Amino acid sequence: MDCFVPREARHPSAEAVAAVVVCYFPDLSALRTQVRELAAQVGRVIVIDNTPGERITDLSALASEPCELHANGQNLGLARAQNEGIRLAAESSHRFVLLMDQDSSPEPAMVAKLLDGCESLLANGHAVGAVGPRWIDRHTNQSAPFVKLGWLGMRQLHCDGTAATIECDTLVASGCLIPLEVIDRIGAMDSDLFIDQVDIEWGLRAKKLGFRLYGVCDAILQHGIGERSVRVWFLRWRTVSVHSPLRDYYIARNIVAVFFRRPAPLRWRLFNLRLLLGLLFVMGTQVPPRGERLRMTLRGIADGLRGRLGAFEQRAR
Repeated sequence: MDCFVPREARHPSAEAVAAVVVCYFPDLSALRTQVRELAAQVGRVIVIDNTPGERITDLSALASEPCELHANGQNLGLARAQNEGIRLAAESSHRFVLLMDQDSSPEPAMVAKLLDGCESLLANGHAVGAVGPRWIDRHTNQSAPFVKLGWLGMRQLHCDGTAATIECDTLVASGCLIPLEVIDRIGAMDSDLFIDQVDIEWGLRAKKLGFRLYGVCDAILQHGIGERSVRVWFLRWRTVSVHSPLRDYYIARNIVAVFFRRPAPLRWRLFNLRLLLGLLFVMGTQVPPRGERLRMTLRGIADGLRGRLGAFEQRAR
């Protein structure tokens, strides 16, 4: 279907951006709102639906919205769905792709500010792999920092008004603006990972090839990681995001899988080894259902060591 995109107050490069929204059993009201917000800021909105076949007809509510709906009829995984959207964007000669989760909400002018930041960095000779917004955690209403990894752990980089952009080591995939020519150089998302660590692994490859990741401080995204946040103790009191036990499996498995790949630097491996130990302790002792979480996390570690990737259900069969 054709997309009608309002042109008021848009960045001159807005038409060069294709937004790719991956959804799976989405909240239709929230998804429709997101599509309208994106359509006001980009040239094209592509919705890739990973919802199993029995739910496709429900998404016909999007038929009147300014987007294109591509229904896979099955859950092919986040990475493969992102790659499908990236391919569609490239075929239409777009210059940028904006990756979005189904439940993220861009603030007005978020894309324009990402484009301004990206173009400014490029004009100053920086090798930009991707730029991402500062995101507000919908569970806590707190602004999440950008991060860099050091030998002693993760350093939080907060936007304090002195810098428009901040170089960082990772970007959350949702809200990430990537030049398509960069994807041509680095390669697509790793579909074997299915979900979790997909953005991390791609970022490691980007940095290995000399590209850099940047956060744009005045670009804002409302976003949440996990189903909820809880306070737990691991060496100190922390606030952590809680996922389903199946997601604990994917997180553990993919941390292990990426751990042994060449682009992963030693400091990243050391940090993620501590992260994995923390995941085992916290999810196995403090967050119900503890036994199921511990079992799935251990199974993920075992499958990661064996190189058993892809969808958990498919691999189990």
